[in-house]
Amino acid sequence: MDDIAAFPVSEVEPLVSATEVRRLAPETLPEIFRIGQGADSTAYRAGDLVIRASRRSEVADHMRFEMKLLDRLRGRLPLRVPAPVWLEVRDGVALMAHRYEPGAPFERSTFDGLSGPAQGAALQTVRELWGELHSYTAEAQDLGAERARPFDDAEVVEAHVFPLLTSHERQLCLEALRFGDSGEAELVHHDFAPDHVLHADGTLVAIIDFGDACLSDPIAEIGGRLLNAYGEDFALRILNGDRDALSAAVAYELWDRLAGAANHIKSTGPGGKELDWVRRRLASS
Repeated sequence: MDDIAAFPVSEVEPLVSATEVRRLAPETLPEIFRIGQGADSTAYRAGDLVIRASRRSEVADHMRFEMKLLDRLRGRLPLRVPAPVWLEVRDGVALMAHRYEPGAPFERSTFDGLSGPAQGAALQTVRELWGELHSYTAEAQDLGAERARPFDDAEVVEAHVFPLLTSHERQLCLEALRFGDSGEAELVHHDFAPDHVLHADGTLVAIIDFGDACLSDPIAEIGGRLLNAYGEDFALRILNGDRDALSAAVAYELWDRLAGAANHIKSTGPGGKELDWVRRRLASS
């Protein structure tokens, strides 16, 4: 989950306090403390539970989908997923509780410190995980999974983001459009990053936070947060050296961020972390 410092106060609703979570929960909770916060929810730990409190009204529907998806995926993937416990919606706040999954964040430095065979095993586990997720696409669609297609937001991006970019930056964005969307729609986690991928002594053991899971081009797993978290060399190894697929992933990542920047500008005004990220990425192109 992204740190609260990444989100200006104007982007999120007021924090739901631990006291408020305790009041709204459908059961008596033990000692509770905050463990993280993102744009959509605040996460608390209470005994063996992780409780996420919504920060936006629309998050309740995402949580309902995530609860059903976790229940469907438990015990069926190469990695553990959290066991859903309850969902409570009261006084405009949605609370979602699932069992705590032990493990340490799988950082890039963790991967780099592994032996060659251990790195290969980790990469293969990730490939198998994605393959298994894709096999549940039809079920996820029945559960109400949303379709993510950032390339479809080109007109919105051109209207709201392009005026804030230089002509050179705009040209780089348009060049990325040539990759487009493959038209495929598979179930993807869409938030593959160290804080959501857990390991024990270098062995991957669990994947958590399916709040952004959706139907999308399979390359979205690379072009979600993985590229930013692990780098292009790691991504290329995941893709078995397929540089065309890597280029498509880079383009997807760029347009995913552009779409996010456009939505922020429409609702809040110029600025925001997505636009800053876009500028940094374009500067390194």
